[in-house]
Amino acid sequence: MDNLAKPTNRALFLVSVAVTGAFAGAAVWLFFFAMEHGIDYLWTEIPHALGVASPELASGPFGFLPYPFFVCLLGGLLGGLITFDITGIDFALTALFVVLFIEQVVKKENRAPGAAGLVCAVAGLAVFGADNMVIPAMVLTLAVLLLGRRKLCA
Repeated sequence: MDNLAKPTNRALFLVSVAVTGAFAGAAVWLFFFAMEHGIDYLWTEIPHALGVASPELASGPFGFLPYPFFVCLLGGLLGGLITFDITGIDFALTALFVVLFIEQVVKKENRAPGAAGLVCAVAGLAVFGADNMVIPAMVLTLAVLLLGRRKLCA
């Protein structure tokens, strides 16, 4: 008789799965909660403390103030100091990009940028291969979207 077939073991297994799922769900919720409030703090509270209102973030010589650049630079520098095992993040990022692409396809006004990204990804895969395609595909997508922004925004 299989150990899991025993009623006591099955009950303990179900309880442990439920508790683990509850803790995992709580951890994910806590992560998203922290991300939401962290982003809100970085993009609204700090600029207000610096005396820069949010509408003014869209001004400047390039259409934005350097504040987002410096926040990203600081995040990159601090992120380089933190070392931890990132095994499995490639799967999570793949799932994230699939969800974002599906969201692009669902909204009719976002279909052209989504299609441009898909075509650029396929072109990057064909030219650079699976191991080296991500950065060239992203650069190509950025270039296509920047060059076609007037038509896409019309």
